[in-house]
Amino acid sequence: MPQYAYVALDSNNKKKTGTVSADDPVQLYHVLQERSLFCVSYSDQGAANVGSHHTSNKQLSLFCRQLASMLHAGMSIGDSLNVMRRRATDATMKRQAAALYEKLQKGITFSQALREADYDFPPLMISMVASGEVSGQLDSVMSDLYEHFTHENKLNNQVINAMTYPIILLAVTVLVVTFLMTAVLPTFFTLFGEGAQLPWSTRLLMWQSNSLVHFWYLYIIGVVLIVLLFKFLNHNNGYVMWRDRMKVRWPLFGKLNRTIYTARFARTFASLFRSGIPVIDAMQICADVLHNRYYDACFAQGIELIRSGSPISTAVEKMGCFDDLLVSMIYTGEQSGELDGVLKSVGEYYDQEAEAATERMVAALQPIMIIIMGLIIGFIMVSVIVPIYNMYSSIL
Repeated sequence: MPQYAYVALDSNNKKKTGTVSADDPVQLYHVLQERSLFCVSYSDQGAANVGSHHTSNKQLSLFCRQLASMLHAGMSIGDSLNVMRRRATDATMKRQAAALYEKLQKGITFSQALREADYDFPPLMISMVASGEVSGQLDSVMSDLYEHFTHENKLNNQVINAMTYPIILLAVTVLVVTFLMTAVLPTFFTLFGEGAQLPWSTRLLMWQSNSLVHFWYLYIIGVVLIVLLFKFLNHNNGYVMWRDRMKVRWPLFGKLNRTIYTARFARTFASLFRSGIPVIDAMQICADVLHNRYYDACFAQGIELIRSGSPISTAVEKMGCFDDLLVSMIYTGEQSGELDGVLKSVGEYYDQEAEAATERMVAALQPIMIIIMGLIIGFIMVSVIVPIYNMYSSIL
């Protein structure tokens, strides 16, 4: 049985660490719940072959779609995997299906095969499949999973596309400025004699250019040290908590991240609730899906409230990390008895909001980055041209 090293929060929001033996992350959550602990993060200390290959949302979406189609057609899960392993055109899907099919031939269930697979299937998928096996609605569960991973892949692509243009423009700016400072400007600086009265901007530019030309290795060392510093900080719980909290509070990006987290929570919780997963287990899995330490602490508070008998809407409201609209819709769903349908509608609404917010962010970033690049190039040009103009004016 694998050993999991965990970081958890108790009812007083204090950090606890330790190791637990569990068959999979879902069982790990149950063990920690029995100890009144909320799992923040975990790492597998044993069974290195389990989950050794990462599976992307795109691959999971394709995998679930194929299975859902064949299950809806009346095929068994074993026959469906057998067809996929023989006829799938995607190499990853073919290997996944073959590995799972071999495990099913040993007499274990599909959910257990997912737990023991060499591919990293998320706890969300494992829990929903286990519930679908019990209820006899595995085909519907696979359809829900297909929709979920499709939305997740779409959201991830939107964020990546939104960040691609600013990153490219920033890289071009750095390359252009570095070229000017090391190859072009030193030639102009030779025109200025020693003791010449130069503007502060020109002196600053000369110092920066000389340092880049003669001490370039210090800049490389500085970049390496900064990268190492952030790697170190990413293992510091205080910094990670601050960073993840700032993700939803930063100007421009904060609103987008908050909308994305709300969409993911609503959609994931709706799928789990519809599959019959207990509310507390569903909240634990939702926290794992969000991958945010600040939201982990919020969910720990919400789970304690639900465990003490509070309605879901009250717990989500007290968590204070989601929009008021979500709280109102959850309350409406509880009163009407259609919480899963309401949450699915809210998830679709926030998916559209996330897409619109991403487009607005890209539209705002493009002129901002162009202005910043123009100011940098303009500063360099003015710092060089003004002293040259003054020199020729004094000669004339």
